[in-house]
Parts: sequence; C-alpha cells; structure tokens
Amino acid sequence: MTILGAGIPSKAILTAVMLTAGSMALPGLAQAADFDTIKAAAAKEGTIVVWHNTPSQETTNALTAVFNKKFGMNIKVQRVPVSGSDMTSRMITEKRGGRFTVDVFIANDRHLPVLVKNNLVEKVEWVEVFAGPDKIDAALMASAANNIVSEYIGYGLEFRHDVFGFAYNTKMLSEETAPKRWEELADPKWRSKVAIDAGLSPLSRLVPVLGREGALDLAKKLHANRPIYADGQPSVAAKVVSGEAPVAALSLSTALDEMQKGAPLGLIYPEPQALISQLVLYVSKNAPHPNLAKLWAAWVTSEGMNTQAMIDEGAIRAWPGAPGPFGAYYAKHDLKVRRADTIAELEEANNIRKDLDAIATGRLR
Repeated sequence: MTILGAGIPSKAILTAVMLTAGSMALPGLAQAADFDTIKAAAAKEGTIVVWHNTPSQETTNALTAVFNKKFGMNIKVQRVPVSGSDMTSRMITEKRGGRFTVDVFIANDRHLPVLVKNNLVEKVEWVEVFAGPDKIDAALMASAANNIVSEYIGYGLEFRHDVFGFAYNTKMLSEETAPKRWEELADPKWRSKVAIDAGLSPLSRLVPVLGREGALDLAKKLHANRPIYADGQPSVAAKVVSGEAPVAALSLSTALDEMQKGAPLGLIYPEPQALISQLVLYVSKNAPHPNLAKLWAAWVTSEGMNTQAMIDEGAIRAWPGAPGPFGAYYAKHDLKVRRADTIAELEEANNIRKDLDAIATGRLR
C-alpha cells in the first residue's frame, strides 16, 4: 500500500495542500472577481444607450436613480424610442455598417432565433456572475435568466409579457355579455364590432392550441366578419376606449395601460389560452459599453422589475403573484399562463404571420 505523500517533507506537503485548497476555491473567487471587475468597469463606462419604447423616459430616469444608489454610481441611460418590430432589422443594419451604437435593447421572443443566428446578441452566464450576496437577488436573477426557451438561455433576459386577450368597453358591455372564446369573434353577433390590429397578430399565438390550419381558418372567418382594423396595439386600444368598437382583441398589457389611466375597460382572458408573448432584454454583441450594459440588464430585469416605477409603468409579468395588476388579475381568476417552451412553437408563431397579414388585406382567402 502506497501512502500518498510518504517521504515528502512536511513543508512540501503543507504547500501542496494549500495549493490544492486554493485551486478548489478558484471558481468561486473567479466569479466574484468577474462581478467586481464588471461593476468597476461599468462605473467607468458611464453611459449606455438603450433601445425601447417601454419603459418610458420618466420610468427609465427613475430606474437609473435606483440603480445608481444601489451600486454607488452616477451612470446615465440614453433612451432611444424604437419599435420592437424594428429591432432586428436595425441591429442587422448596424452590423452591416460596422458602426454599433446600441448597448441594450428590448424585442419580442420571436426575434430570438434570428438575433442568435446573426450573432447580434451577447451570451452571458447571468446567474453565475450576477446572482448572490452583495450582488443581485439570486431568485429574481434566476427567474429572469431561466424563464425563456431553454435553447436560448443566456442570450437574453425575460423583461415583461404581452398577453393576448379581449378588452371590452364597460359602458357598452358587461363581463357576462363580452365574448369568452376566440371563436366567438367570428360570430355574426360581433360583425363590425371587434377591433384588432391590421396583421391579426393575436391569432399567431393560437397556433399551438388551434394548429396552423385552425388559426388560419379563424382568421378568415374573423376577416369575413368585418373587424375594425387598426395600426398597432395602442390604436386598437384607443378604438375600444372611445367606443368605436365595444370589444377588441389585443395585448392586455396595452389595455391595462389604458385602465390605469381611468379608461372604462374590462379584461377577458379567453379560451383557448394563447401563448404569452415575452419581451426579452438583450445585450448587443458589439455593445459600446459592454460592462455597464450587462450590469444594467441583469439588475433591471430582476430587482428593477419590483420597483414602484416599473410597476406603475405597467411593464409587468403575468405569472400569478407577480408584482402589479397582471399578477393580481391572474391570481384572482386562478389563470395559468404559458410561454413558448420550444423553438418550434416560436417558429410556428413567426411563420404564420405573413399568411395572417395576407388574410387581413384580402390577398389570401
């Protein structure tokens, strides 16, 4: 039997043990150093450029103040309003031009495959680097990092949800008389009374429950029922708020924004339940201020989501129990929400959009 260390001087043994212990501790030390290094570099970078429409400038200013207080910094956030639908094309344009201006941006989860394929977003070990004592709340960080399609974990962070359903004008309808199922929108009873965006986008999220042909069939019937088309979700909401349409199929986030302003709206989460649409926060692969971009992204999608400014903004999540009106609404009605679990589900929602648009414009019957 050979005894490890037999014949080795005691001083050498002690040195070997110390080296071994040091080596075993290195991963933890490296992670701590990574965070500290990023934080120190972030303070020096000073300013980041963010592309998004939500949160607003006022909310962004409030978040910046909280961020600076937490991390002992004096950074600035330059917000550039950009539509989520334009994000990918603008990112590709920047890459082709070789001039990168954006650090952080927010876009729908359906953009994930294209953004990753074109190497436009940074992959980060969010939990390993940013979660823990004296860093960022571990549970909140893990939730933001892991609540996206598993194949893309690391490429983005869950920001907020768009949940498609119905909003009705409470001066024109009651909860009892409002439609409860998606198929009801094609009933002659609602002819020329339903507002929806011109691309019929809410129906794309029904593919996993109705199937592609089922969603297209519903779209054709709805189009034949002469809905009131509008350009974008805010315009859809405006039509139901004004009473031009008694009911609308739209993003319930948009409807909640109007309700918080005092609009006479009620919400219906119809059956079958459509997939939620996640807005994801990304760090640009070529961010001019990469360290501040990562620290801001990690904080704003975790602890930042629980700030009063963000809750007041309505940039909220629909998980039951989440802070804000969505969490309260879904808990009250015992509703379960579901995001896309696979790339196939995201691609199904993406691929049908051209056909839905063709139906809405009369090019596909």
